[in-house]
Amino acid sequence: MSKKLLSLLIIFFIVLGIADTAYLSFEHFTNFVPPCPVHSVLGSFIDCNKVLTSVYSQFFGIPLAYLGLAYFLALFLLKFVVSKKIFFGITTLALTASGYLIYLQLFVLHAICIYCMICAGVNIILFALAGADFINVSLMSGAIIKDINSNKSTDDTPDN
Repeated sequence: MSKKLLSLLIIFFIVLGIADTAYLSFEHFTNFVPPCPVHSVLGSFIDCNKVLTSVYSQFFGIPLAYLGLAYFLALFLLKFVVSKKIFFGITTLALTASGYLIYLQLFVLHAICIYCMICAGVNIILFALAGADFINVSLMSGAIIKDINSNKSTDDTPDN
């Protein structure tokens, strides 16, 4: 995968995260809990209302949707101004936070919010893309071996 395509994918998923958290932020601001589009199909385990109105939906009184929106907006800007190492570190922290929030949904609330899971999925994908960008390997099959072989110097070959 080319570096340009990798950067475009990162930007695409950041914009997807912005859209998801902006929607949740707007719904929270207007005191409306968005309907779960798959609640009727998958049953009571999918319950956006339970998740989005729980005590865990805020951090020090700030809705997680607002924090998520701020995170994705900052990430969009940081993509262009920080090193790949720092960007990868930021996505690693977000992955950790997403893991904790998924744990809360599954094992504490016993309910899943589709919009929250989209955000977590975006964070997982961004972590993988940022990691690939940081270590500068292609996601295509065999690319790691190709990169290792291309980085060997000619001095490594024995003289005959």
